Amino acid sequence: MPTTSYAQHHNIETERVANLASFMYSPFVDAEELFCWYKPGSGRLDIAATRPSDDHRIAFGERIPSDLTQSQLVQWFAARTANVPYLPTGTP
Repeated sequence: MPTTSYAQHHNIETERVANLASFMYSPFVDAEELFCWYKPGSGRLDIAATRPSDDHRIAFGERIPSDLTQSQLVQWFAARTANVPYLPTGTP
């Protein structure tokens, strides 16, 4: 299995959460204001209105905007999560 670099993992993860946020703000879902959360070293970002668990930390203090397109959300997440320590230890 090929090794994923920090940059590749970050790009994949920001696209995943942008897709999730875009879906959660769709007219078919009754979403509250959403925020980005992470567990240090987990390799994943999470989207929720409130803290998902005691292990989660808020990634940044801004709510996720509901008026951006999916591609705009990818850029929005990438800019804000670049220095969030969510990537697993040992990722090249």
